[in-house]
Amino acid sequence: MIVRGDGASWIKGFREEHFPNSRYILDHHHLCKKVKERFGTVIEDNRKCQKSIDDLMKLLNSRAVDSALNYIGELSKRFRKQSKLATLKRLSAYIERNREGIWYEEAKRQGISIGSGSADKAGDIVICRRMKLRGMRWSKYGSDAVENIRIVVPNKDWDEFWSKYKTA
Repeated sequence: MIVRGDGASWIKGFREEHFPNSRYILDHHHLCKKVKERFGTVIEDNRKCQKSIDDLMKLLNSRAVDSALNYIGELSKRFRKQSKLATLKRLSAYIERNREGIWYEEAKRQGISIGSGSADKAGDIVICRRMKLRGMRWSKYGSDAVENIRIVVPNKDWDEFWSKYKTA
């Protein structure tokens, strides 16, 4: 089982508790977004900023996490402003914290999606379109029941679901 995350620290604990045999992958989109945000506030020249982003992402995409952290460390030597140094330090901490989830080349070879677009869309279809209708309020029990039905129907498991329910 693969657990995809955005880098939030609570995901690691949740995964270890509930899915101890799973493997974590850091959502590629979130990693790219974090790198662009951090570098964008540190490097003012657009061309230099984009080159630094490309260089760092090349390292991360090839799972060279130590080299990526060294790259950020070397980049830090060019700045004296504490806010810029703190920004780069936060980026390094984010990458270090999510080190085990940065294995994109291997994931691609195995046919595993490195982005969360399909999961986000599924959440929109299964949950949001029903639960966020105007005037709706849901209890946890009621929303779980509706979600289960909304998952069973598109997966064409309706008959199997009811045959198991009747025998239980």
